[in-house]
Amino acid sequence: MPIFLLKLSDICEENIDLAKKLSDYVWGLEESDILSQNRDQFKVFAEQLAILKREYSKDDTLLLPLGYSHDNVPSLSIFNTRKLGEILVPQFDRTQQGLNDAELKVFEPLVLELKNGTEYIYIPKDIDPENFAQLETKEIQSLMGETLTEIVEKCVPQAKIQEINNNLNSFIDGLAEVLENYSFRTVGERQVNLRKHDVYS
Repeated sequence: MPIFLLKLSDICEENIDLAKKLSDYVWGLEESDILSQNRDQFKVFAEQLAILKREYSKDDTLLLPLGYSHDNVPSLSIFNTRKLGEILVPQFDRTQQGLNDAELKVFEPLVLELKNGTEYIYIPKDIDPENFAQLETKEIQSLMGETLTEIVEKCVPQAKIQEINNNLNSFIDGLAEVLENYSFRTVGERQVNLRKHDVYS
């Protein structure tokens, strides 16, 4: 579940009222507001919240725990409580422990704004280490705006590759002269020179 820390001015006019209500609720949240099964998670959040309160003010900073559930419904995770329902829904059914899916739909425009206005990396919680490493590499390159190949290509231009090839060919020719029966061969197709791909990968 992402938690966004934003300036009020980062949210569009249509979503600001809902964003401010949610944020004020989160800034003032207490352990007793949270369902008992979620209190251990909340304690970790509360420690981080105390640190944030030293640096930021709820008057000009939004704190928004908002994302999507697995079935693509806006989600507040452990922050979906009866207290929030009472704040947002007139005549809230107090027998409910939080907002239901239909009531959560009110957050759809805000979630979309946050999602579209933020660069982020989504990493599934059940990903295995090998796939995580591959995903991390691709996503970090994406965030950097260029691939590792493009970075290395700047450091090792085509002219440098050609110089390496010329020196290697001279070395092999020198060996062939010194060693009478020496002949350099490659497996499969005859490919003696380095290619860009060989250097960059």
